[in-house]
Amino acid sequence: LGRPAEAVPRFREVVERRNGTRDARDAWFQIADALEACGRWVELAEVLRGALEDPAVQAKIGGPLELLDGLEATARLGLALKQVGDVAKADEAFKRVDRIYADHRDTQIVQESEWVVRSLYERGEIYRELFAGIRFKLPVDRMKRDLEDKANLFLKSENAYFHAVRLHHPKWSLAAGFEIGHLYQRLIEDIDAAEVPAGLDLYTTEVYREELWKHTEHLAKRAVNIYKRNIDLGKRLGRESSEWVARSEEGLRHMETLIEQNNERRRKIDMGEIKPTPAAPAPQS
Repeated sequence: LGRPAEAVPRFREVVERRNGTRDARDAWFQIADALEACGRWVELAEVLRGALEDPAVQAKIGGPLELLDGLEATARLGLALKQVGDVAKADEAFKRVDRIYADHRDTQIVQESEWVVRSLYERGEIYRELFAGIRFKLPVDRMKRDLEDKANLFLKSENAYFHAVRLHHPKWSLAAGFEIGHLYQRLIEDIDAAEVPAGLDLYTTEVYREELWKHTEHLAKRAVNIYKRNIDLGKRLGRESSEWVARSEEGLRHMETLIEQNNERRRKIDMGEIKPTPAAPAPQS
């Protein structure tokens, strides 16, 4: 009926009445579902952490969680912690999911678990959001530090997304594939939006932009390739009409247009169609 807040105390009552049984465990996960539906993330984290770590809670729900339940609870704990802004602990939870996967990668039910690929995607999201928060600002020394920090976060995000893509999940792998392309696109846009030294005329500004483009052109071509590959993956997975394929197609068009625009600026500079501002004549004595 869409009234999850009312469901929480009722499922808690089930846990007490069916103490130590599988029914109690099922009710505990229903409590988690209801809290998530309410957006009560702090309480959700407490419920999941209890199932994973608290012996008293585990006794109520029939013992420590089994492999798949533990995998789900750990991933959902990470999501709850991410929602409340505790990204460090969220990242730790997602890393634990990755370790569980590494230890049981030959187990089919683990290979097919959505929570594994979702955790990889969410790890990528954590680093992407930190990456997006850095803006290039003068002076040059600060810009150098910003670039180093941004590059480190870029690589961490890209690595997590790539692992998610390799699992070929019809939703989260395609989402991760799009986000890799968008990482490159965002990096180019942030570099292009960096502060320009004051006092430059149109010609010098265009030459400055051309110098920047020499460093970012390969990133644009990389983004084009990634978007194309994600579109192809969507077709192979039978998800041609998915949101993430559509967004990849949009990103592809944007990057191809950007490349054309920068090539046109390069042509105008080479052909002399953009000229330096003539120097002012010397004052007459």
